[in-house]
Amino acid sequence: MNNKTRNMKKIKTYYQHLLITFSIIVIVSCVCAVKQASAQAGPAATAIDEIKPLKIGDKVPDELWDQYFPVVSAGNDQTQMLKLGDYQDKLIILDFWATWCAPCISSLGKLDTLQKEFKDDLMIIPTSYEPEEKVRSFFADKGWQLPTLFNETLLKAYFPYQTIPHQVWLKDGKVFAISNHQYTNNTNIKKVLEGQDVIMPVKPFVEFDSSLPLLIDGNGGNRDRLLYQSIITKMIDINSSGRVPINNKGFLFYNGTALTLLKEAFSNISTRPNRVIYEISDSLMALLDFNDRKRIGVYERDREYDEWLSNYTFCYNLTSSAEMEKEKIYRIMQNDLNNYFSVALEIYATVEERTMDCWILKKTGNIEDLITKGETGKYKYDKDSAILINRHMGYLIEEINSIDPKKIMIDETGIKDNIDMIFPHTVIVDIKTANNFLDQYGLTLVNRKMPVEMIVIKENKERGKDEAKH
Repeated sequence: MNNKTRNMKKIKTYYQHLLITFSIIVIVSCVCAVKQASAQAGPAATAIDEIKPLKIGDKVPDELWDQYFPVVSAGNDQTQMLKLGDYQDKLIILDFWATWCAPCISSLGKLDTLQKEFKDDLMIIPTSYEPEEKVRSFFADKGWQLPTLFNETLLKAYFPYQTIPHQVWLKDGKVFAISNHQYTNNTNIKKVLEGQDVIMPVKPFVEFDSSLPLLIDGNGGNRDRLLYQSIITKMIDINSSGRVPINNKGFLFYNGTALTLLKEAFSNISTRPNRVIYEISDSLMALLDFNDRKRIGVYERDREYDEWLSNYTFCYNLTSSAEMEKEKIYRIMQNDLNNYFSVALEIYATVEERTMDCWILKKTGNIEDLITKGETGKYKYDKDSAILINRHMGYLIEEINSIDPKKIMIDETGIKDNIDMIFPHTVIVDIKTANNFLDQYGLTLVNRKMPVEMIVIKENKERGKDEAKH
C-alpha cells in the first residue's frame, strides 16, 4: 500500500467518524426539541382543562386580555397575531362559527357590515375551531374584511357552547352578554355603546353528549326537564327490595328478579300465584328465581350470592308528567320488560286462555245478610277468623282460596255491593265444610273446568309465534 492510498483511507475514516458524530448530535437535538415541545404543550392543555367558564357579569381575566391569537383575513396571505387586550376599550363581540354552518355564514355577512359601521367603537372577532387553510380560503372567497381566529380552543373553554352561531359581548372588562346571533344588530349595538339598557336573553348551555342517555349525570339538564321515562336498571345497593304502588303517573319496583317483575307487570290480570304458569326449563328457573339463596355469614358463599343479586335482580321505573290510566301503565310496563328480558335473559310473559280446574262461587239464594250494613270498612285477621266489614267480594275470594290454593277461584255471583262477613278459620278444611257455612249467605262453591286467562312465562324461542298470533 503506497502513501497516497494510506492518506486516502485516513481521510475516508475521518469523514465517517465526522458523519456519525453529526448524526448523533442531530438525533439528540431532535429528542430535546420533542421534550421541550411536550413540556410546552402539556401545561397549555392542562390549563384549558382547568378553565372555569365565564358567566355574564364576570370579569375577563388578565391572562385572556394578554393572550395573542393567530388570525387570517381576506386579501392577506400572511398569518397575523391579534391581542385581545388591544381592543379592551371597545365593545368586543366574539362570534363562534364554522364553514359548514349556514346561519353562521349569513350572520358573518351582517357582522362584516356592522364592523364597518361602528369601526371606531366596535371590534368583532370571529373564531373557528377549524384549520387555518380551510378558514383562510373560505374568508378569501367571501371577501369579508373581518379577521378570524382559526384552530381555536381557548376561547371556547372560557365561553362553551353547544350550537353555533354563538356570540359573546365583552364590555368594560366584563362579560356583558352571551346571546343568539339575532340580537347582534345595529339597534342593540348603538344602545350598548350609548350606555342604554339592552335586554338580551341568555343563550342556555348545558353539558350534552348525544352518545349518552339524556339526564343521566346531568347530560342535557336535570330531572326538571323530564316528561316521560321508563328505565330498567341493575340492582341498587340498599339491601332491600320493594315497590311503590302504581298510580296515574308511574310505577317503581326495585331489586326484584325478572320473574317477580314480569308477574308484577301482569298483576292487572291477577296477583294470585296460581294464575301463573312457567314454561321455562328447570335450569333457567333455578337461575332466575331466589330459591334458597341468602347470606349465611360465610364470605365465599355470600360473595356468590351478591354476584347473583348483581346479575339477576333489577329495578323498573316508569315516570310520566302527564296522567295515564292504570291499564295503559300496565301495558307499557309489560312491553318494556318483555323487550328487555327477551334479549337479556331469553324469557318473556304473555296472557293466554287455558282450561283450568276451578272453584266457582255462585249465588244460590237470599244474600240480604251478606250485603254490608254500611259500617266503617274494616278487614281484620285474628286467630279465629277473618273479619270483613264493608269490603268488596275480592276479600272473600281470597279467604276461600285458602281452602285449595292450587285451584283458581272464580266469582260468578255478580255481587257489586260491599259485604259484611266473619269467616271462621275452621271453614278452611274442605269444600263441603265451606259450602255448609256459605249456604247461610246464599252462596255455594261448584267445581268446574273452564277457560281462564293465565299469565304464562316462556322461553324466548316461542315469542315470535305468540306475537304473530296477537
